[in-house]
Amino acid sequence: MAEQVKGAIPAVVAGWFRKGDTDERAARILIRETGPAEATCALMAMWAEKHLRGYLVAKGQNAEAPGEFEALVEACGALDPAFKVWVEAGGLLGKYQRAWKSPSAEAPATWDTDQAARTAETLVRMVRGMVRAGA
Repeated sequence: MAEQVKGAIPAVVAGWFRKGDTDERAARILIRETGPAEATCALMAMWAEKHLRGYLVAKGQNAEAPGEFEALVEACGALDPAFKVWVEAGGLLGKYQRAWKSPSAEAPATWDTDQAARTAETLVRMVRGMVRAGA
């Protein structure tokens, strides 16, 4: 088995990141066009979710297992305590995602696209940095 080069991202992890980046691009278009806030927030959550799944793959875990956003944050937190600070943020992004997927889910009081974008972007940067560092 080839030794992984520090800073290199395995293909399957990069695949998760690319899928997430597609969500981010779509969300940015909606922001520019003043599109539906619900869709924008959900897409930002999906961007971050796919990066969490990429992190799990990088750590040899099953990223295909279905799970709520919060469960993904907890699974990552079990591998690295740095994710523990994301439990609250994961709750916010998870709430956006659930409300987008199901009309019976509790909707947030407001759909804050700026907060969703900032939260997702910060989480994505952290995940990418950790994967590149081999953490």
